[in-house]
Amino acid sequence: MARNKAGKVVLFSSGQPHRSPILPGALRRDIECRINAQTAMSRRLCEARDIAFLDLTHTDQVDPKRFWAVDGFHPGTFGYVVMADAIMRLLFDGAKE
Repeated sequence: MARNKAGKVVLFSSGQPHRSPILPGALRRDIECRINAQTAMSRRLCEARDIAFLDLTHTDQVDPKRFWAVDGFHPGTFGYVVMADAIMRLLFDGAKE
């Protein structure tokens, strides 16, 4: 239905909460396992439907001291810039300037 309403449809994965420096190791591993499964399923569904998929879960993380906000769980300003850059590259890949 989205494809009928928009020129381009993009699905984004979750972010990287499993890399949060404040999470204890066992919880971090559990969240990572669940996010990996969800991301893999989303990728397969998008490929089957020819929908663009942006995997923000497995992007290379930059320096954690710069990526995370002061709460240690949410991305900080720099983290959002990193994610926005990945989104812009996908959305405008091949677009004429």
